[in-house]
Amino acid sequence: MKSKRVFRVREATPADLEAIIDVYFSAFEDNVMNQLMYPRGVTPTCRNKFGSRILPQRPADNDVKHAGGKTETLVCVAETFPDSELTDGAGDIVAFAKWQLQREPLSEEEWKSEEFKATTEVWGEDCDLSVVDAFIGGMKRVQRDNAKGEAALYLSLLACTPAFQRRGAGSALVEWGVNIADHLGLPSRLEASPAGYGLYKKFGYEDMAVFDFQVTKTWGRAKPAGSDWGENNAVDLAGPVPTGAQRNVIMRRPPGTATQTVTPIDDFIGDRAAVRLRPVTTLGNMAASAAQKAATAPADRQTHQERRPSGTINLSRLPSRCESGHGPSHRIMDPVSAAANIIAIIHAANKGCRKVISELESLLPPESLLATDSKTKAILTALSWLTKESRAKTLIDELREYKITISLALTTDSSLDIKETKQNTEKIFAALNDVQERQVYSWLYGTDPSDIHERSRKVYEPGTGEWLFRSPEWEEWLNGKSRCLWVHGIPGAGKTVFASRLIEEVRWRCDLRGPSYACAYYYCYFGHSQDETVPLLRWVLLELCRRFGRVPVAVFDLYRHGGNPTVRGLLQALEQAVQAFDKVYIFIDAVDESLERENLLRVLQILATETRFENLRVLVTSREYMDIEDTLLAISTPISMRNYLVDKDIALYIRSKLNSHPRFQRWPEQSREQAFQAIRSKANGMFRWVVCQIDALQRLKPEKRIIETALANLPRNLDETYERVFLQIPEEARSFVRHVFQWMSSHLTIHQAIPDVQPIQTVNFSPIYIPMLASILLDILFAAVKKSLSADETCDPDFVDSYAFDKDLLRDYCGCLVTVTKHPIKDHTAVVETCTVSFAHYTVLEFLESPRIRRGPSADFALDRQQVLTEHIKTLILGAVKSADRWSQDWPEKRSPEFYGDFDRYCVHSAVLLLHWHAKALHSLPTLSWLPPATQLLETRVPTPLGSYFWFNENVLMDLENPLAPSVGAFRAIQKLRMLSPPPQPHLEMLARMLQMDERGYLARSFLASLGRTSDDFACQVDLEFQPRACFLSSQIPTSREDWQSQMLKVVRFRGSMFEFYAQLPTIGLAHQGFYEMLDFAAGHFDPSTILLFAVVNHQHNGEGPQCWGCHVLTKLLRLGAEATAPGFAVCAMQIAATRRDMVAMSLLLDAGFDPNDVGDPCGDVGIPERGPMLVWCRNIRGRSPLNIVKNYSYLTRQSLNTWYDVQAQNSRPVPRQERKPIDGEVAALLLRHGGKDFQLCTD
Repeated sequence: MKSKRVFRVREATPADLEAIIDVYFSAFEDNVMNQLMYPRGVTPTCRNKFGSRILPQRPADNDVKHAGGKTETLVCVAETFPDSELTDGAGDIVAFAKWQLQREPLSEEEWKSEEFKATTEVWGEDCDLSVVDAFIGGMKRVQRDNAKGEAALYLSLLACTPAFQRRGAGSALVEWGVNIADHLGLPSRLEASPAGYGLYKKFGYEDMAVFDFQVTKTWGRAKPAGSDWGENNAVDLAGPVPTGAQRNVIMRRPPGTATQTVTPIDDFIGDRAAVRLRPVTTLGNMAASAAQKAATAPADRQTHQERRPSGTINLSRLPSRCESGHGPSHRIMDPVSAAANIIAIIHAANKGCRKVISELESLLPPESLLATDSKTKAILTALSWLTKESRAKTLIDELREYKITISLALTTDSSLDIKETKQNTEKIFAALNDVQERQVYSWLYGTDPSDIHERSRKVYEPGTGEWLFRSPEWEEWLNGKSRCLWVHGIPGAGKTVFASRLIEEVRWRCDLRGPSYACAYYYCYFGHSQDETVPLLRWVLLELCRRFGRVPVAVFDLYRHGGNPTVRGLLQALEQAVQAFDKVYIFIDAVDESLERENLLRVLQILATETRFENLRVLVTSREYMDIEDTLLAISTPISMRNYLVDKDIALYIRSKLNSHPRFQRWPEQSREQAFQAIRSKANGMFRWVVCQIDALQRLKPEKRIIETALANLPRNLDETYERVFLQIPEEARSFVRHVFQWMSSHLTIHQAIPDVQPIQTVNFSPIYIPMLASILLDILFAAVKKSLSADETCDPDFVDSYAFDKDLLRDYCGCLVTVTKHPIKDHTAVVETCTVSFAHYTVLEFLESPRIRRGPSADFALDRQQVLTEHIKTLILGAVKSADRWSQDWPEKRSPEFYGDFDRYCVHSAVLLLHWHAKALHSLPTLSWLPPATQLLETRVPTPLGSYFWFNENVLMDLENPLAPSVGAFRAIQKLRMLSPPPQPHLEMLARMLQMDERGYLARSFLASLGRTSDDFACQVDLEFQPRACFLSSQIPTSREDWQSQMLKVVRFRGSMFEFYAQLPTIGLAHQGFYEMLDFAAGHFDPSTILLFAVVNHQHNGEGPQCWGCHVLTKLLRLGAEATAPGFAVCAMQIAATRRDMVAMSLLLDAGFDPNDVGDPCGDVGIPERGPMLVWCRNIRGRSPLNIVKNYSYLTRQSLNTWYDVQAQNSRPVPRQERKPIDGEVAALLLRHGGKDFQLCTD
């Protein structure tokens, strides 16, 4: 687990010089200006000269004077401590800053005489002095002419090693400097590079002037792709950046209030010789700890070592709370005594202050004497002061010490509160090792919104959205006066990008405040096709655990319980987690895109109103829907995106794009201005509309007439915009675009929109990650489109051969309708870069499926998802069948992009997803045309061990946690199924395969319907072997991962009816719903008592309500006449429920009148092919009463492969006895209330 980083800022020393040099040259290694200044590379001479410039030797008076002796050099470093704890020793230097303090303004003559001139003596022979003069000298001149000698603190240089950039080190250094400036009442000035501009903006620096350095024109260096040359910086002040120029901005921060109290500043800037610079850390002022120790130490034990002559109290020398300097603490003071001790310290310091001031008064001559006209007396007074000056300085130093003492003591009270909070926090969090924490994090890791956040953050236009930060609503929310903000707007208003900016702002603020402040976010998304309530709570909990570095006990309890957590359980865990923080900010974007959002709105109401979440602040964005408005208006402060400030943001965005896009650079200036005015006037608050117009306009020829015509006929809304995009597609490419959208839609349905399942987007323990959910791999998309085009009679036959199918073709024809994103495919052999394609905005898919498109001229692009999916299902399943002969080779050790972009392999994965997860949808289709290829696929014997049929081998599948895992697992399992004796009907083997592929039974029912068969086939007797991919383990017997995995992959033999075979499959969660329906379908063809036994084995109650689907199955079987003991079985349902500690099932059975002392059929058997081959473990409970089992027999957990969506595998460690006592006690009490007895019969 990665530990948190702590930064400490302190004054640099000569011993730090080598580290500072390393930081500088690593920070600017890829910087184009550094490469120009050091054309021969960084030589030892370059390093030495830089070191001489950054940390020159000090004169004897400890000041480095410049500009006529009016400037002091302050150099500080940021150290990091990997163990999250500050120490007295040195940390690793990861950043530094050089400040120039000019206390007094310069005269016009002085500042005009300042001139920068690079010399070999200062910069070295290996440095190109012409570049230095032009670049650094040019910036200095602009700064000089703008500052005009102003007294200020100037930031000369700031550098941070690449590994720690954007992690708080730079912010800590800037904060250190602005605190000094604020303390002195001085402004702060700097020259911002493109990379640092955003950081300085956060600290309140304002644009004053720009220095556009002509890199390309003067030095012939082109801008590398993806690099930042400041194109979006200070545009309002100076306009667009000239082509090929790098913009550096002269910035000024007015004097203000310090962002953090820094007590020792006086010592550093007032008299550098008096006291060394004390450290300032990102976790608060370290010196407060000394005051806390002093306050909590018994007053009678204060040492007098190194006592100041005047009697000042040296807090750092006071003893700790321990009786001795080593060993455990024996005497911790209560809060009242600690407060009394603080008062005593302050009282003593005040008394000392009065004494020092009194003595100073005695040293100073009377006011009347200073006003005398007697020259003799004045001379004598001046001479006498020479003897008193030294004593006066000493007294002033002592007065400064008293000030520090009082300041630190006053902070101690809050420090004691923090200490007490920390002690309480220890009770909240579980003591877990790294492996356990990783398992809990993996379990929490559901839908990951970070991709959406990063995409939104990248398209954010600097300077937009700042209006909210100046509003009183924002300040009240930040400061805790309001608990919920609701940002609402029309579709396409830019709410998601706006939310990403707000998130970054609050994350930065939390980092400044320290680890007691936390920020978490979640993006609802139409492509998730799910109720976002549970994924939201899981992700927020995961973020808070990561922020604190610990797992709350309530979260660990949920994990240990197994299965999908409930909303109630997650809220209870969240309640405990937020107690570890002073303030928690949660952002939830696009609430309107969640399915069944009433659950999500109910949770938002709880978070924003209940007192248990009073230190939690929520910000929500959404469309203006009635149900959302009814809920949020009552609990939140609304912020509308329909306001003139948003219009200003849109104008800023338009201006930036028109000035920065290379195609617009070819337009006449007048045309660009016309475009700006036209788009701005018709935007109506819709960022999405603006994005589409800019995409369309940049495709025009740079001719004035064409541009003016387009601007005069801009579309009125998004529907009209999308329609025009379709109409502008050339006739020969229309089929191509239509099939692109059809395949994107089908991919979304198959791989993402899995009914009733919360999809998981990551592979947690697996070494492989493939982005295959809402987005489709570009290579796979083109392969699918080519296959469809070859069968499309309306397609131009030359189109496929005439064009290169690549991302440029897609962007040319689909324009603003799609987004092409680079994604890494990660496995342990390599990280492969690939491209994925997704709908650019949810309004695109919404329009394609709406009735509106069918009424317009682009109706042939209308999307009927069900019809398209029906056609694609056949293509995918047939593709999987036809490619079966390819998979005889082994799974490759090294996998190339072609391996993951192979369309045949994609067909296989899509086919198993369809047959496993979407069987209900297939069953409901009006045609069964998909069934023959599905039957053909399931009867195909693939070479063992399936070779490279899938992206993942068996070992990876064990750890894979996404919807693909159980689908592939089920397909692998049917390869192991075979009939040991000829069945009564030849189709029964396929029926068994379909039951194992789809445990809900929809494939089987469709199959029987296609053959004209009835449910009578479920009464047929079969003799077969199959792989259940599940097993039962004792909670008290340690089982290694390898052992239980090998048990789950065992093949067992079964003899009995087809329905009994189906009932033994390890059905869970969703399968219970299908099983419930199958009880009606096959009624009369099974023994309810036997089926009840297997239903209790498979029951896993995870619902919030009193009954889940498994409970409904048990209730139906009881109504069908199921009895306590199944004939021929040596154990009964009551014994199995007791072994599983299943309180819910046991209550249902007891309420139905079952005997609490039932022990099964004494003449029966269990665990053999005819009597439940998976129930071998039941032999250990034969003859034991249910109460005896509870008291003496460890409970069993069921381990199932790839059942993340409903039942998580329990930890393989043995559960301590004390962890299950409450469960045992409740079950035992239930049995005793119904007359249960503790006994054991003798069995053979």
